[in-house]
Amino acid sequence: MMGRVKHWLQPSLVRRLVLAQITTAALLWLVLAAFVARDMSMSSAEDDLSQMRQGAAMVLPLAQALDAQPGLIHQTMQHIDEFQRANVTPNEAQSMLQMPRLYLWRDGDLLYRSADAMTTPVIAQTRTLFEVAVDGLPWRVYAEDSADGRMRFAVMTPGTPEAAGLSPWSRGWLVLPLLVSLPLLIVPAWLSVRFALRPWARLSSEIATRGADDLSPLGFTPRHRELSPLSRAVDQLLDRLRQSRERERSFIADAAHELRTPIAAMQINAEALQERQLPAEDRELLVGLLRSNARAGRLVAQLLALTRSDASPTRRADDAVDVEVLVQDALAQWSPVAQAKQIELDLESHAGLRVRGDAESLRTLVDNLAGNAIKYAPAGSTVRVRALRNVGHVQLEVLDEGPGIAPELRARVFDRFYRVPGQTQPGSGLGLAIVKSVADQHGARLELEDGPNAKGLLVRVRFAA
Repeated sequence: MMGRVKHWLQPSLVRRLVLAQITTAALLWLVLAAFVARDMSMSSAEDDLSQMRQGAAMVLPLAQALDAQPGLIHQTMQHIDEFQRANVTPNEAQSMLQMPRLYLWRDGDLLYRSADAMTTPVIAQTRTLFEVAVDGLPWRVYAEDSADGRMRFAVMTPGTPEAAGLSPWSRGWLVLPLLVSLPLLIVPAWLSVRFALRPWARLSSEIATRGADDLSPLGFTPRHRELSPLSRAVDQLLDRLRQSRERERSFIADAAHELRTPIAAMQINAEALQERQLPAEDRELLVGLLRSNARAGRLVAQLLALTRSDASPTRRADDAVDVEVLVQDALAQWSPVAQAKQIELDLESHAGLRVRGDAESLRTLVDNLAGNAIKYAPAGSTVRVRALRNVGHVQLEVLDEGPGIAPELRARVFDRFYRVPGQTQPGSGLGLAIVKSVADQHGARLELEDGPNAKGLLVRVRFAA
C-alpha cells in the first residue's frame, strides 16, 4: 500500500501534462463562460430597456385616459403588475427576483407602487436606463413622462446577474458542462499524452536495455525536435565513453607489456641472489622482495588477461574446451599455496564436460576463481570445486569458508579495482572483474551466494553445454 502511495506521489511528466491539458480546458471554458455571461448581461440590459419603453408606451396613455379616476388607475396598474407575475410558478423564486417593480406618479404624487417594491427611486433622468443602489445592491431604473408632463411612469429591475436576466448562472448550465466533462477528459488526456510520449518511451527503453559494455550509437534516432538533441547528446556521451575506454585499455595493455620484462629480470636476479650465501637478515629481505615481485607479476598477468577479455567481447574462439582439465590444472598450480596454509582442496567433476569458447580466457577464469578461494579461505579449511553437468548447461562451483561478501556489495565486486572494505588480504581488485568479463564473453551466467550455514562464499558459473 505504501509503495503505491509513493508511486503516485512521485513526480510524473504524464501527470503534469494531463493536468496542464485539463487546466487549459477549464480556463478556456471559464473564459468562454465569462464572455457569454457578459454578452447575456448586455443583451439583458438592451432587452430590459426595450421592454420598459414598451411598458411606458402602454401605461402612460392609459393613465392619461383615466386621469379623473385615481382609484381606477391604481386598480389598472395592479392588474398589470399581477399579469406579469401570472406565469411565474411558486417554485421559481429566483424568477420572482427578476420581476420589474412598477411606479406611477401624477403631478409629482405617487399613485401606484408594486407591493414588493422595497423603495421608491429618485428619478434623476428620463427616457434612459440608469442604475441606483438599494441596500448595497444595483438596480436598473427607466422612467418616462407623458406628453403633457403630468404623468410619470418608472420601472425598476434588479441589476445583479442572478436577478437581472442571468438565470443560467443560477441554474448552472454554463458551469455544469465543465464540471461534468472534466472527469471524462482525464482518460482521453492521459491516452493522448501517452501516445505523444511513445518516442520518448522508445528512446528510454533502448537506453535502459543497453549492456554496460555496449557503447555503440543508439539504434533509434527520433526525428522529433524535442528528442533529437537528447538523442545526439547520448550518442556523443557514448562516443566519449568509448574513446575513454579504448584509451584506458590501450594504456593498461602497453603498461602491462612494458612491466613484464623488468619484473621478470628482477625475479631472475632475486632468485640468483637466493643461491648465494647471505646473512639471515639479507635473506629475509630477499624473501620479501621475491614475494612482492611475485605479486607484481601476478598483477601484470591479471591486467593482460583483462585486456584480452575486453579486446573483442563479441568475437572469441569457438573451441571445445574440457572444463575438468582446466580445473585440475588450476588446482595443481595453486596446490603449493594451499598446502602452505593447510587448506584441503576437494574436487568433484563429471567426465567429458566441454564448453565452447576460448581456452586461454576460460583458463584465466578458473585460475582466478581458485586463487581467490584459496587466498581468502582460513588456514585449515576446505575449498571445494565442482564441475557438474546440469540440464542444458555446464555448471562450475567454487566454495570457500572465508569471510564471504555481503549481499549489498556483490554487484560492486565485479567493478575493476574495487575491494571489499575492511579486507586484510592483499590484492588488486581485478580477480572477479576478469571472471565477469570472461563469463560475459562466453554468455555464461555468474552468481554469488552464501555458503552453507551462511559461511563462506559460493561462486557459480553456468555455461551453455
